[in-house]
This record gives sequence, structure tokens and C-alpha cells, in this order.
Amino acid sequence: MYSIGELSRITQVTIKSIRYYQELNLLEPVKIDPLTNYRYYNEESIDRLSGIKILKELGFTLTEIKSILDQCRDESDLSLYISNKLEEVRARVKELKVLESKLKSYQSGVGYKNENLTDGVKEVYINIPNYAYLKIDGKYSDVGKGFNTLYKEAGRYVKGALYAFYQDLEYREKDPDFYAVIELRKGIKGKSFKIGSLSERKAVMTIYKGSYGGQGRAYKKLFNYCSEKGYKIDLPIIEHYIKGPGFIFKGNPENYITECIVLVKDEKEQTDLSN
Repeated sequence: MYSIGELSRITQVTIKSIRYYQELNLLEPVKIDPLTNYRYYNEESIDRLSGIKILKELGFTLTEIKSILDQCRDESDLSLYISNKLEEVRARVKELKVLESKLKSYQSGVGYKNENLTDGVKEVYINIPNYAYLKIDGKYSDVGKGFNTLYKEAGRYVKGALYAFYQDLEYREKDPDFYAVIELRKGIKGKSFKIGSLSERKAVMTIYKGSYGGQGRAYKKLFNYCSEKGYKIDLPIIEHYIKGPGFIFKGNPENYITECIVLVKDEKEQTDLSN
């Protein structure tokens, strides 16, 4: 039998940790002296505590470790937990690589400067005589699924230009109100989509180059321009995807090109999404 101090020295685990493991029902003493309240452990206690130590080093949480120790009887039972943890680590590595790229970008002085804005603000007139549009029920990133549906249903009538029409000025994490829009050669009927048109409208536009999610810099520039000119903003906010991921190859996100377009409000002209 070993005292808690002896167990601590043998396994090189602190007494504080051993007591905490007991609170979590991870490691029970073999015997507790009723008079002194001293805890005593045996060889199995050493093995169990060594196992806890190894599993912690492998990145398992104490909750996961308890499940493993309660359910696993041999090494083969442990393989599923190891595989799941490996997948989790790979996902975290992928996230960390993305974070590393962002940090390097900021470190080099990019930050929220305008290096990704390849153009200044331009005043333009936008006109889309025929387009198919599909409301997206989901996240902003689901717009690609909408384009797939539009391509499949519109087929040979697709002219090619892809847009997103945002009916909210604000950014919304849940239930955003926006549409996948694809330009058509002529108006046609569709099962999933509706048909609309955008008559010639005055707008301000700038080109953003880079991965999706960084367009906020472009909108800051556009909104500042509208404020300086005294222009009122109309909806929808429009993004025209000049170069983006293909249906097979995603390409380099840093080379994606998006026209960010803000319509200048004119009450005599309306964007028709009610057809």
C-alpha cells in the first residue's frame, strides 16, 4: 500500500491533482484510514494514475479520460478514442493555419488598410435586365449552394454573372435575408427560383481582392464615400463575384475578386424582387 505522498512521488503527479481526480471519481483510494483520514493506494492505482497522465499528454480532457477509463478494457478499445482525437487535432491544426495566415498578414502591416482594395470608389450605373434569384435559408457561406441550384435549373439560359443581393444593411449571423442571383439571357420560369430585373441604377462600387469575409473594408470605403457625397444608401447591397471558387477547384482565396456595390437611393427607382 502507498500513501498519497508516495503515490505522488512515484507517478510525479501532485497531491493536489490526485485529490482533484478523486473528486471527479477518476481515481479512488483503495483504503481511507477512519481515524487519520489518510488515503492509501496500490499497484493498480499507480497504473490508473499513469494512464490518466498519458491521456492528458495526448490532449484528452478529464471528462474524456473518465469515459475512456470507464469503458475501455484493452488497447483495442482505445483506438476509436485515439482516431476521434486525431481528427479533432487535424481540424484544429487547419484552423490554426488559417489564424497563422491572418496574423502574418497583420504583422506585415496589412491589417485593415486598403491593400486589398484594388480600385478606388467609382460611380457607376448598374443594369441587369434579367436574372433568376433564390432566397438562401442559411448562412452567408451557403450562397454557393444557391448558385448550384440556379445553374442546374436555368441551364442554357444562364448568362454567367453571379451576384448576392443582401436585403439587410446590417451583418446578421442568424437568418440573414439575402438571395443568390444569376444573370440570364432572357426571363424564364423556374421551379425553385423567381425572375427579377434591375433597371439602370446609380451606384458606388469598389473592387475587393481576397478571401470572402474581408469585404468589410470595401464597405467602409463605400459608406464613407456616400457620406462625403451626401448620398443615401438603398437596398439591396450587391456583391458581384468576378472571380471566385469554381465548381470543381476552389483556387487560391487570396485571388478572389469581388465587386462590392452600394446603390444610391432614389425613391423613383426600385429594385424589383417581388415578381
